[in-house]
Amino acid sequence: MAIDAADPTRPVRQATRVAAADAERAAARRAEVKAKTAAEAARIRERTAEARPPAHSIALRHDAELNRVIVEVVDPATGAVVRSIPPEEVVHMFRAIRRVQGQLLDEEA
Repeated sequence: MAIDAADPTRPVRQATRVAAADAERAAARRAEVKAKTAAEAARIRERTAEARPPAHSIALRHDAELNRVIVEVVDPATGAVVRSIPPEEVVHMFRAIRRVQGQLLDEEA
């Protein structure tokens, strides 16, 4: 690089202008990212405020006779069981089968 005898500070001024332009672009990018982040945070706050508590809760209970876990979907306002997994009819059927199995084993022995 040749140094201009008439203006020896020209390369320094030119580098300073380039650095200043880079700093301006970086500041603009930071401001853009900050605005997008603020908009996203506001959107998340809105969606969180709109969220409602769950309409039902889940309860687990162990049926000792069947040695099975029963899942119950419960309405928290009333405490009523909305759904049971397995359904109560199936649980009754399992119990009936167990009783019949017990009777068969007692008779054969």
